[in-house]
Amino acid sequence: MSLAPALLQASADGLSLEAYAGADAAQVTVNGEIGKLCGNIALGRNFAGVHWHSDYFQGLLLGEAMALTILADQRPTFGEAFSGFVITKFNGTTVTV
Repeated sequence: MSLAPALLQASADGLSLEAYAGADAAQVTVNGEIGKLCGNIALGRNFAGVHWHSDYFQGLLLGEAMALTILADQRPTFGEAFSGFVITKFNGTTVTV
């Protein structure tokens, strides 16, 4: 039995979920999905006229720094043996928190 949940998508009628079988299913990661979410939020604010493109980019960097700080603060509170979070930053470097 696998502990990892399957990737799901909405069914054609939108009333249920079904397994996602796209060609990129093996490459979908939490890190990638969070990056897309951040980008979509920032772009939406640009389209609404609330921010400039430079705000978008700097906001991503600020959010990334905040998230890494929060993860570093929380890591010592875990009772289990834990080797850390491995994160690929927006600039392409990989860090372990």
